[in-house]
Amino acid sequence: MQPVAKIATGLVLVFGAVRFNGFDLLFDPVGWALCVAGLDQLRRSDRDLPGRAMLVAVVMIFVSLFATLAVPAITEESMATQVIGLANGGGGLVAVWLITDAVIQRLRGHGDVARVARLDVLRWAVAGLGAIVMLAERGDAVLGDVVLIGWLSAVVVLVVVFYRWAGLPCLAAVRRPATESDKPVP
Repeated sequence: MQPVAKIATGLVLVFGAVRFNGFDLLFDPVGWALCVAGLDQLRRSDRDLPGRAMLVAVVMIFVSLFATLAVPAITEESMATQVIGLANGGGGLVAVWLITDAVIQRLRGHGDVARVARLDVLRWAVAGLGAIVMLAERGDAVLGDVVLIGWLSAVVVLVVVFYRWAGLPCLAAVRRPATESDKPVP
């Protein structure tokens, strides 16, 4: 599977919800792990943009795991559940921003200005509308379902775009030079 297709599949698992008895069957940590796997194939080093996005996605594995397991165990709406919810939601938006920025960087390096512009608009829509949705869930903003539908639409379009562009040569996996530990033992 191409790196960007792995990322798109991971985002489907993270932002999709199939509930059974209140439990989301699309386990978010697995989605973030797929994003990590795709970003690992795109990175050249730990310090480049895919490497930094990968680090945030790794953190999101643990944040979403904690949110999935700890929040249902807390019986009352407390400050802890709000903090966990904000960390999970806000961290997810930051991760999507950085992931999209990593893809934009690869496209920009190959002179693909039209695709860069589309992804730039999509990441602003996902992050901006997502932040408004998070505020609305806390009760800080009353905007109705229109903003939620707009945010979900932006996420769906981002995922579809990632799947459609996954086969582009500029988004292929990076071949890193072999290290001493990768060489076969004689």
